[in-house]
Amino acid sequence: MDVGEPIFDVEVALDHLQRGDDTRKYLLLIGTNYTDAELDRLVEALVASPNVFTHVVLNSNRLSDVTGSKLACYVASSTSLVLLEIRDNDFSDSTLVAIARAARITGSLRHFLADASSTHFKKELRRELGELHSKPGLDWWIVGPCHLSEKL
Repeated sequence: MDVGEPIFDVEVALDHLQRGDDTRKYLLLIGTNYTDAELDRLVEALVASPNVFTHVVLNSNRLSDVTGSKLACYVASSTSLVLLEIRDNDFSDSTLVAIARAARITGSLRHFLADASSTHFKKELRRELGELHSKPGLDWWIVGPCHLSEKL
């Protein structure tokens, strides 16, 4: 499958989403320090057109649970999203749990990388993933304190 060139620009991504153009599968907004308000239109468009991108990377921004709850809706409605990375943002553990719950709906999200404020809720995430957790190919990583990674 041809995934096209990655998209690094919010306006270009919005254009692809509004047209339902799935010729470019990767959305990479890394280290841009976007806030919830700055990405609100984009995240709403992801929810409205959930099957355009297969890979969404929003690392190193200033996103909070406001965006996190919308990302959970996106995960729940997308049957093509395979990878979601949301490291180095301001999400709480409740966003990660909401994404895990959402992932059970379609089962398409296979690779997930996020930060956690503590490593103690790993069991809760496993419980929320349910039977999806035991499927081969699931690659969920949570980065905890001191950047220690744990595979779920």
